[in-house]
Amino acid sequence: MYQLDETLNLTTATPGFVWISILVVDLVWGLNPTFETLFGTIWIIFIAGVLLKLLLTPKKGAFQKSNWLTVIALVVPTFWVFQG
Repeated sequence: MYQLDETLNLTTATPGFVWISILVVDLVWGLNPTFETLFGTIWIIFIAGVLLKLLLTPKKGAFQKSNWLTVIALVVPTFWVFQG
């Protein structure tokens, strides 16, 4: 599980920085359709990664307690996606 966790963390680090950059652009200037699609795609990748970790971890309660901030960070953009 540790190796999978490390692999998922490494593969989501770069898209994470891209996602934050797109979020800042969205808040300042708004997004064109291409960036909206990229923003949503990266967000879905993050959700899939967290769900995969949750499904594969043997201690689900401990995982949820240690990743509550991640879950909140993934749920909040839902309001933007379904808002408009």
